[in-house]
Amino acid sequence: MSIRVCCLGSVESDVAQDAPPLGLRARGVRATVGLFFLALAAWMPFWPLSLLVAWFGASHLVAAATGYRGCPELGAIPSFVLRRKVSTVCKPWERLDDMLGAGWRPAAAKLTPTQGEGEAPDWSFGGTWPYEPKWFATDDIRIHYVDEGPRQGEPVVMLHGHPAWSYLYRRFIGGLAEAGFRAVAHDQIGFGRSDKPERVEDYTIQRNVKHFAALMDELALDGITLVLHDFGGPLGLAWAVEHPERVKRLVILNTFTGSVPAGADRTALLWIKLMGAPGLGELLVKGARLPVRMFLLRMGIFHRERIGEHERAAYLAPHPTWASRAGLLAYPRLWPFDARNPTWVVARGIEDGLPK
Repeated sequence: MSIRVCCLGSVESDVAQDAPPLGLRARGVRATVGLFFLALAAWMPFWPLSLLVAWFGASHLVAAATGYRGCPELGAIPSFVLRRKVSTVCKPWERLDDMLGAGWRPAAAKLTPTQGEGEAPDWSFGGTWPYEPKWFATDDIRIHYVDEGPRQGEPVVMLHGHPAWSYLYRRFIGGLAEAGFRAVAHDQIGFGRSDKPERVEDYTIQRNVKHFAALMDELALDGITLVLHDFGGPLGLAWAVEHPERVKRLVILNTFTGSVPAGADRTALLWIKLMGAPGLGELLVKGARLPVRMFLLRMGIFHRERIGEHERAAYLAPHPTWASRAGLLAYPRLWPFDARNPTWVVARGIEDGLPK
């Protein structure tokens, strides 16, 4: 097994819809206010009040990132008490996507087959995803994947991370197939067009490895080049160390072995902890879809001019409802900040099994 390392930066509301977005100065003020409240929350000893203050601070940070005007509509309690009837406060997060995202996606991209709506939505996204969907059932889960190029071609298997799906490799797939390779990419449980259990506890790296192993056996692939990005890293590496005879090479993009990298950016780790925190994580991830809206579509793309309405719709389409976003929330909680996390065992196995 050979390893090639590629350090890449990326592979890639009602209130503000009629008004221009906030300017840089106003965003800076919002961000400063948000950071102040988050710092204050971290200092407070009384955790219920700390959570409320963190909630308020996070709302200002998201408003700064998105540029939306008005009081940040992340459901900070003062906003809803002052601006809305009490009856509308009960489930504010289920309403958040409509407030922030009405203009981000066409109606055809709102639902996925895994939400029980059949095959009606157009998943070609303006021709940017022209590949035939294939399906594989394992562990009571339906897995979506694409398999392009000649069957006898050397297999290149691409694994996406959080919060993307196999659409991330849309250009890779076409180019590899044209060059004579067999290009395979699947959607992990909770992402893309694969099934999306509604319980956060249903998501583990071990379960993803089990699904991936079953798919590789089903396709009977050997001599594989594995392309690994983000959480696709621990998934693919865990399988590779158990099946080294089936792996020809590893192409390592932005990823990790499953343990927290020693030189990881502290700000990034703080955001991961905030998105995984009970209560606040539901707000940031299942409500605002911060991993997609901010970290993928804004911070995660170097050439934003290359991302048009079809690409935005493609990344937003897999998680149209609160219930469909359990996978988005689960992954920040799979970072092994301590040995009790189930990912810790996976990381140890990978690091012990990789060639030294």
